[in-house]
Amino acid sequence: MATQIASGMKHLESLDITHRDLAARNCIVGRNFLVKVSDHAVFSNEYESQYYTSDTGSRLPIRWMAWESLLLVSGKLGNKFED
Repeated sequence: MATQIASGMKHLESLDITHRDLAARNCIVGRNFLVKVSDHAVFSNEYESQYYTSDTGSRLPIRWMAWESLLLVSGKLGNKFED
């Protein structure tokens, strides 16, 4: 399962997409234990209390976000980070 999640994240990175909310609540397990990385929780009322809603209406999991992602959201960093 971990390999499938890592593969999904690598695919998103190849498309220049930053997920910012990789958590068990966003990993959907299907038939034959096929795991898909999603953004399901941000749209689910079940997890509403775990997200901050910004002035623009974006829902962010601030409690679990890395500080780099918070700076990225605020526009202080580009989409790629230096190693």
